[in-house]
Amino acid sequence: MKSSIKSEEIQNLATHRIEKLRKLAFDQVLELPEKQNDHETIRGRNIYIATYRDQLQDGRLRVVVQVYHHRFLGFGSMAAEGFVVASDGTHSPVLRRRSVRLEHPPEVLRKSISIRYRGVQVSPANR
Repeated sequence: MKSSIKSEEIQNLATHRIEKLRKLAFDQVLELPEKQNDHETIRGRNIYIATYRDQLQDGRLRVVVQVYHHRFLGFGSMAAEGFVVASDGTHSPVLRRRSVRLEHPPEVLRKSISIRYRGVQVSPANR
């Protein structure tokens, strides 16, 4: 039987990935794709990783790594880490905001959860 993945392991993977990206120069970050999907396997379980890069209105670049492990019936663990880098190489954190939006009736509840965590919007479906 496969052993479960702890949420700390998901967070550590997000932190490890973002620290590698934080070492890149501004021009290297600019060359990253806007979205890149990847996965890793830990103890036989799939871990999904999405890396996002977008340019802010002031020209700075925001980079976010989101790591997700699906457990059972839509439940899972998610961690996200990010930073903002300016053309002069200075780094700043991504704003941390949390909100949960729930809609009714209950049969659509699972599809209507929207979470914003550490500046990353997470939704099961784009509507």
